[in-house]
Amino acid sequence: MLQTITIDAGLYAQYLTDLLKVQTALLSSLSLDVGFLADGSLISVWFENDREVTFRRVNTWTPREESSQTSQHLCDLDILAGEGKSLLRLCLAAALARVIRERVAVDYMAALVDKIGPIFSSEERASILDDAVKQAYAGEIRAEYVLCSDWPGEPDLCACLSCTEMRGIASTTITVDYVFLRVFEYLSSNDQLYIEGFVRFRLKDYLSRLQLAVYRAVDGFLLDQQHAEFVDLLRYFVEAQKPRIESVTIVRRQDGYLEFYDGAGRLIEYKELLRGIDDIVGSDLGFEDILIGLLIAMAPQRVMICMRGGRLLFDTTVRVFRGRILVCDGCSNCRLYADNLSDRRY
Repeated sequence: MLQTITIDAGLYAQYLTDLLKVQTALLSSLSLDVGFLADGSLISVWFENDREVTFRRVNTWTPREESSQTSQHLCDLDILAGEGKSLLRLCLAAALARVIRERVAVDYMAALVDKIGPIFSSEERASILDDAVKQAYAGEIRAEYVLCSDWPGEPDLCACLSCTEMRGIASTTITVDYVFLRVFEYLSSNDQLYIEGFVRFRLKDYLSRLQLAVYRAVDGFLLDQQHAEFVDLLRYFVEAQKPRIESVTIVRRQDGYLEFYDGAGRLIEYKELLRGIDDIVGSDLGFEDILIGLLIAMAPQRVMICMRGGRLLFDTTVRVFRGRILVCDGCSNCRLYADNLSDRRY
């Protein structure tokens, strides 16, 4: 008996068509007679014979940050598990999930970025969108399933479920996301799907997560911008300040604490300097902010940081004292001052 599933893909008809071309070719290798017809935004997928497959869930990945929707999402992860799952509807759900995640979701976030941040340049909006997409994908709940079958065509089946042209996949496991499972759940009892309406009414929680990812990306961009402006202000202050001493050498001890030495190799006592920046020490600023405050108070002409990985540990310090700072990775100064290290702790 001929069965037909009709999809209104809207603006995403061409992308869905491209995915279906790959799927139908792979399904043909599994002896399934499947085809589709695209008429504008409407795509009709027809098939006369289907196969039933069985999956068992073996693993789950939850978002790095728990959300109020997590418990509900975890319950939905078992939708695919069990016997008698339609292979054709599974493959179609995989293609539709890719359309939603890779096109609909990205367009939705791009529209939010344009609406929230019209004052940003096109390059800044692109950077914010890129960060939002990464955050959204990092927050996905995903599950891993094992295909319970002894078909000789299992590699092609796994390829169908990821809409890829790769063949000979040496695995019977697939990793699916929440959108995939929701689409498959809907197609299990429906033969018509309107992508825009499905996302708007059936994936409201998913849209909320995308919206949160955009807000976080905008906040992160603004914080980075404020930090860059603060660094520029500190750099201007350092450049306008008259040097008080010729050089300061910072040595990191084996226990991680720092010692400061002047150009003659004498240990610099900085307790008085710390009293002068009590407002920094008592605030929410971090260790590197205190280090920058100390160096500004010392006002050296040159700063040598003698420690392994110092540039990575103190990137902001390097930016503030640009042109005055050197970072080594175990020079003679490290060995010279190593014998003079005291038990003082920063």
